[in-house]
Amino acid sequence: MAFGFCLSVILLLSVWTTAKCDNIPNGVLHMECRDRYFMIAFLFYTGNEPSFEAVDETGVYPITKQYAAKCGYSVAVFPTSEHVELRASYFSCHTDNKEDEVFTFNFNLIVTHKGKEVTYALNKTCSPSLPWSPREVTCEINYMEVNGVPVEVVHATLFSRQSWVLVMVDLVAACSMHKGSHDNRGHIMWETPEVLHPLVSGHNQMQVNIGVNGELVEQPVAEKRGYIVKQHNSTVEISIPYEAEGGYRKVRRQGYFSLHMF
Repeated sequence: MAFGFCLSVILLLSVWTTAKCDNIPNGVLHMECRDRYFMIAFLFYTGNEPSFEAVDETGVYPITKQYAAKCGYSVAVFPTSEHVELRASYFSCHTDNKEDEVFTFNFNLIVTHKGKEVTYALNKTCSPSLPWSPREVTCEINYMEVNGVPVEVVHATLFSRQSWVLVMVDLVAACSMHKGSHDNRGHIMWETPEVLHPLVSGHNQMQVNIGVNGELVEQPVAEKRGYIVKQHNSTVEISIPYEAEGGYRKVRRQGYFSLHMF
C-alpha cells in the first residue's frame, strides 16, 4: 500500500522540494470516494494538527473554517484518536466537474515535520455510486447543499413606523437560474423548483402560469399553443415547441423565448 501511494503522487510532489513520500507511513493517510462527498483522513501527533488547501487552475485556497462553510468543505479534528478528517462536496468550489458524473479533487496537505512545514499534493477522481435525484438536499457538519435547479434569491426587509410601533416586513423574491435545454422532439425546456424559498410552506398549493415577452398567457391559450407545464419530483417542468407562437428562430432548429412565470 505504501508503494502504491508513492507511485500515484510522485509526479505532483516533484514540484515541492520539501515534500517526501516516505514521510507518510502506510496507514497514516486514507482517501475515499463516498456517495455524496470525498473524504481524506490523516493521523497526526497531538499539537501538530495539519491544514489543507484546495487547488485548481486559478490558484491555491487555504481551507479555513469560514471558507469551508462557504465552499462546501468540512474539516473535523478528533484529538482522542489523533486524526483530522476533510470532507469535500462533489460540488465544492474548486472541484473539477465533468457532466456531474466525474469529479476530480486536488488538495495540498500541510504538516510540520521536524520543525519545518512540509506540503504534500493529493489528488483523487471520484464518480458517485448513486444517481443524483432531481431534487436532493445534503446536510453536512457546517453547510447544507441543495444539488436540483439553481435559483437566485433576493431577500429584503422593509421598515416602517406607525405611531410608536416599528413594523418590519420580510420581502422575498426567487428566480430560477436554469438556462434551458432542448429535446429530440423539438421542444425548449425549463425547470424551476416547486418551492422557491424555505419561507414558503410546502403545504400551500402553488399555481403556475406562463407569460411570454412579459405578458401573461391564459391557460386555454397556452394549451392551444402547445405550452406544457407539469410537476415532477417537486420540480416544475415547462416545455414549449420550437414553432410555438410568441418565439422566434435564429438558426435552424434553435428557438428563442423570453419566458416569465407568474
